[in-house]
Amino acid sequence: EIGVRLVGSEMCIRDSYNNIPRDEIPMNLNDLKNALQNDALIYYYQPKVSMITGDICGAEALLRWIEPNGNIISPAEFIPLAESSGFIKEITLSMFDKLIIDFNIIKDFNDSIVMSFNVSPIDFEDDRLLEAIKQAIQNNLIPANKLEVEITESTIISNDEKLMHRILLIQEMGVGLAMDDFGTGYSSIDTLLSLIH
Repeated sequence: EIGVRLVGSEMCIRDSYNNIPRDEIPMNLNDLKNALQNDALIYYYQPKVSMITGDICGAEALLRWIEPNGNIISPAEFIPLAESSGFIKEITLSMFDKLIIDFNIIKDFNDSIVMSFNVSPIDFEDDRLLEAIKQAIQNNLIPANKLEVEITESTIISNDEKLMHRILLIQEMGVGLAMDDFGTGYSSIDTLLSLIH
């Protein structure tokens, strides 16, 4: 995958993965906490291009872990640990703050960009993410129509009432919703349509 990484106010284009072998030492929760604290978790932005105009219309935030040796760790290697420990909520909230900062840099290059980022079902276990999004919009840090939340298909088919209620509250703010990895589960068109009614 090719992504754009912001370095200060500069945009650098590079592969968001690499082939540097990482040490065969199992990571633990402390490693993940240190990575977040030391700003080793970063976003690469994958452009979204309009099929009609060919213009860049959005950017998806791809979470990566950068090791001191420059190795880029795929989220597939650390997100399961983050979710099982519940630490994913701290990661999402912290990275959301970075997303807002990055948006205000990117909009100087292209003010039509819609920023999307992935969330975990665990992020909806409480109202903290909901409140962070609400505050960012109310404080004019990002317009609601310039933000998109990507949820997995498994989130939709979970049928958790509180989870679905929080997702719908985000939608009511004017924030866009997108389906990530659609087709990997068992959701129906009816289930998807329920989000827009």
